[in-house]
Amino acid sequence: MCEDPRFSIARLSLLDRGMVFVVAHVRGGGEMGRLWYEHGKMLHKKNTFSDFVAAAKHLVDSGLTRPERLVALGGSAGGLLVGAVANMAPELFAGILAQVPFVDPLTTILDPSLPLTVTEWDEWGNPSTTAMSMRT
Repeated sequence: MCEDPRFSIARLSLLDRGMVFVVAHVRGGGEMGRLWYEHGKMLHKKNTFSDFVAAAKHLVDSGLTRPERLVALGGSAGGLLVGAVANMAPELFAGILAQVPFVDPLTTILDPSLPLTVTEWDEWGNPSTTAMSMRT
């Protein structure tokens, strides 16, 4: 998902209180073109998670924050992202805020009666017609 710059009164309130708000453009988003997007989907999804961990490490290593002050936020597929990074690098985050997290993609994608499932096959694959569901 691309995140265009936009004004947020909720973010302004946080910034006024000394918080730092960062948007990590990780592989799987469209910010850097089609290849960037392709390198973060299907069997390359782990790149998305690794990029996010690298961004968090950069924030800590550069002195912009400390792990005890770093919180990751993600919704839907971003909820899957923050759930994954919480398991990959728990030492980096004081908290995780997963809003409507997409944390069981295999079960969801296997059920075409659910809203959005069929349209998401391009992003996640269709395990019903491939051996993808058996590769984990």
